[in-house]
Formats: sequence, structure tokens, C-alpha cells
Amino acid sequence: MKIYNITKVASQSEIKPELKTVFVKHTDLGITYVATDSFRLIEVKIEDENIKSIIPEGFYDLKEWATFAKETQKKNPDADFMLNISPMQNKKDWYYPEYKQIFPKEVEKQNTSITSCDIHLVSESFKIIQKITGQNWFNLTRQLQQPKNAHNGSKMMYLNTWSDDGKSEITFVLMPLNN
Repeated sequence: MKIYNITKVASQSEIKPELKTVFVKHTDLGITYVATDSFRLIEVKIEDENIKSIIPEGFYDLKEWATFAKETQKKNPDADFMLNISPMQNKKDWYYPEYKQIFPKEVEKQNTSITSCDIHLVSESFKIIQKITGQNWFNLTRQLQQPKNAHNGSKMMYLNTWSDDGKSEITFVLMPLNN
């Protein structure tokens, strides 16, 4: 099983320290982990009951998560998962934003394109998504979609795809940009 390094999408600001972490939440089927800088958001879902005992819920330091992800990439995916990581302590009063509210309920059937002014905002995120999915930039941009009935001419972009091993669902959202 692979854990992906999504830390480059996390905030680097201390204004809201919860966003300067990778947040892990247990689900009925496995775990969901997420990072955001308030402009970009990436969520990875892994459906595997066993992973809940390996990765506790909580907020994870970016450097520790990056190291953990790197180590999982080196391991044989069929080998027993023996790496260990723990969430940051004393963060019980932190709350991660209700980010699922921004996920579009419906997306347009036609694909959208990335304008030249948007490319610098998504390039780092796409590098991460590219590593996870094994898909090239062209295929990823073709999958980008805009939410149906986007308000105020919103340029929100949304991508939902799967990892190269088919075990992780990845959702990427680029928030509306101001011109």
C-alpha cells in the first residue's frame, strides 16, 4: 500500500495552523487524508480496513508525513506495513474545515481548460497527482471539469480520478480565482 506525499498542497502560513498539516480521518472503509492551502485542495481515500490501525486519525506534521510517504513508496506493496507514524500531540482543539461542502454535486459534461494564468497555481498539485495516478499532464487536464451552475463565473476546477494501483481515489479542487 502506498501513502502519497500531498504536503506541497498544504498551507505554509501560521495563520491557521491546522492547514499547515496533513489531516487524516477514518472512514467506514479505510482512511481519508487531505491537505489544502485554501486555494488548492487534495483528498486521497484509501479503502483498506487494516490501514486504520497503522495511521491514527489526527493532524500530521508536514515533514513527518513527507518522510512517511517516501518510505511507503520504497516498500513492496504486498509486504506487511511496518512503518510507524503518529499524529501531532495536544491538538485536540484544532478543527479541520468542512471541506467536503465545496465539492461540486454535479459537474459539466464537457471538459474545461486551464488558462495560462492558472497554470502556476496547479502545476505543483498536478505533479503530485501525476505521481499518484501515473497519468500525464494532458490526460489530467482533459479530466478537469467545472461544477455545474458555477456562481459568478467561477473558475473552480475539479478532478476526481484513481491512483495507478487503483486502490486510492484522488480528488483535487482548485478554488475560484479572481482575475
